[in-house]
Amino acid sequence: MVGDPGSDDVIEIYGDESYPRGGWDVLASLWLTAAGSAELRAELRRIRRNYGDFDGEIKWNKASGSQPHPAYFEVVDAGMDVVRRGKGEFRVLVIERALTRDHIWGGRSREVGLFRGWEFLLAKFLHPGVRHFVYLDSRILGSRLQLRDTRLAVNRRFSHLLPAVASPVAGILMRRSDSDDLLQLVDLFAGAIGYHVAGQHRLPGASPGKVALARAICQHLGRDDLAAPSCQSPVRVVRIRRAAEQIMRTSVPMLVIDIEGLTEARQTQILSAHEIIANVA
Repeated sequence: MVGDPGSDDVIEIYGDESYPRGGWDVLASLWLTAAGSAELRAELRRIRRNYGDFDGEIKWNKASGSQPHPAYFEVVDAGMDVVRRGKGEFRVLVIERALTRDHIWGGRSREVGLFRGWEFLLAKFLHPGVRHFVYLDSRILGSRLQLRDTRLAVNRRFSHLLPAVASPVAGILMRRSDSDDLLQLVDLFAGAIGYHVAGQHRLPGASPGKVALARAICQHLGRDDLAAPSCQSPVRVVRIRRAAEQIMRTSVPMLVIDIEGLTEARQTQILSAHEIIANVA
């Protein structure tokens, strides 16, 4: 699996977001080996060359109408082919939207709350001993100070391994998605997952184009629902929500992490906020 110790020295991570989605935010990331990144970029360039009229930004919002541009389906096919062969994996956080604005999640602002989400997602899947370079869409997240704080917070979780193992996050950088095909690919997956999270594909006025594109991803995965928590490669989905009221009556705010177990049964962890969010200081 991509990111396993000994599998690669460097992992590239491309992240984008989809919100609001029926009370939820979606943070989607594509984790690639260096070889997988180079191979996928080359394939996406080939797809663009095959469509002489296709030189614009690939975006989920452009998939509206009766049918998306045929290149979109080829882009999805290319991404799924690389991850299916073990050179990459999609890792997704679906978080209750209110939490990213709530003090228990550390949300002094909307942007801080979203960066906390990235902190959780990265820390959950990082492997010590592997260097990770993270690229986020600069048009979504604007604070470069938050990039530094997020990198420090994630690396602090692994500080007990120092100096035997170097800090796993070598850098978190901003990139414009309109000039990066890999961020655009992630935008498609974030949008499709968010579309299912909000149940928009089941509404009478659902966009046929978006329904078709999300269905194409489902067919690749052998799933009917992209929103369901899953620990199964090549698309892993973790969901965080507030605990039920009877649990929240405790003096410590509690959150619930939903993820599908290896036995396909739904499993949950109930944790206090400070157990899943690290402080930078």
